[in-house]
Amino acid sequence: MKSFLKKQGRAAVIAGSMTFLAAAQATTVSPTSFTEMVSQADVIVTGQVQSQRCEWRGTGSERRIVTIVTLEVQAAHKGAPPARLELQFLGGTVGDTTLEVSGVPQFKIGEKSILFVEKNGKKFCPLAGIYHGKLTIEREAGTGREILVRHNRQPLTDVREIGADDGTMARAAGADGTRQPLSVGAFVGRIGQELGKPSP
Repeated sequence: MKSFLKKQGRAAVIAGSMTFLAAAQATTVSPTSFTEMVSQADVIVTGQVQSQRCEWRGTGSERRIVTIVTLEVQAAHKGAPPARLELQFLGGTVGDTTLEVSGVPQFKIGEKSILFVEKNGKKFCPLAGIYHGKLTIEREAGTGREILVRHNRQPLTDVREIGADDGTMARAAGADGTRQPLSVGAFVGRIGQELGKPSP
């Protein structure tokens, strides 16, 4: 994981003096299983992005740019989040200064996702498993049903794909290597199973 600060078109690697930046530089995205993400998350939500803004936070050596993503929580699958949830991510652009942190997921206004939120405001990325902790909800071409898309833009077909390499999952899929995308409802059901909730 690397952090870059750009100002007026020039880039420089950030020294690890800031707490958040040091964490960002030292952290790598290690394989994270579905079970681990459900366990680690403080809350799991389906949310739609309402707005995002970038601002400076902290003072002195702790001064940094963060992006605040505001979500309308449409469903809570674990925990009791507020109806409007603000997530703080390290990085963003203020004026002519941009702080880039590799691996931190990006958001778009109106986008819907299932998010595994962990230690919001205390980590450089408030998602369990970093980019594994965001699964974007999209409409499947042809059927129109809601499916989940992973960080690599591939549809989620099995919860075992979370934190696994694509080759492993292709071998598990069978000779033709094909799987049907997992529906949002089925995925939410798997979260409930992990949490020991009775099936509806």
